[in-house]
Amino acid sequence: MNFSSLKNAAQRSCIQISGAVKRYRNGWICDARSITSQGSNLKKGDCFQLRRSFSQQDVSKFADLSGDDNPLHQSADLTSSTFAQPVVHGIFVASMFSAVIGRNFPGAIYLNQQLKFSAPVFFDEEVTARVTVTRCKQVKNVCVASMETVVEKANGQVAISGSALCSIPAALLHGHPSE
Repeated sequence: MNFSSLKNAAQRSCIQISGAVKRYRNGWICDARSITSQGSNLKKGDCFQLRRSFSQQDVSKFADLSGDDNPLHQSADLTSSTFAQPVVHGIFVASMFSAVIGRNFPGAIYLNQQLKFSAPVFFDEEVTARVTVTRCKQVKNVCVASMETVVEKANGQVAISGSALCSIPAALLHGHPSE
């Protein structure tokens, strides 16, 4: 998939997507727009996303760092009969939400995250994490933003869904956030 078709796909699935698509060294692809560089308010419907896949090496590194060495994530020979092949740690996939928020809102603080794991993600399977603002309220010197969070597989199947609550420094936003 080339960058032009990737940007078009992002525009179809996310409201308010603008800016160029940027590829990071680690293979992550995201909407390069940051709310801080757009000179606009954060508002309901604003959407940000990342697309990536997880290699066997990525999963092995995560298993080492997290201490989660469940064989379900390591070897096809050792997986349960539930899955035909090893699966990526669900919480590793969900970490994409933190990346979306952190890259678009430097200094944001995660307050809460609810997750529902609906489908496995396999090695080298491309997924897209999407974070959509559902509510934004000014509280003192921060914007408290409620967000819908979804990880979708290339075939459109939802792998993870949920919601997040973040505190974003008001100084990052131009003007006041809208409800």
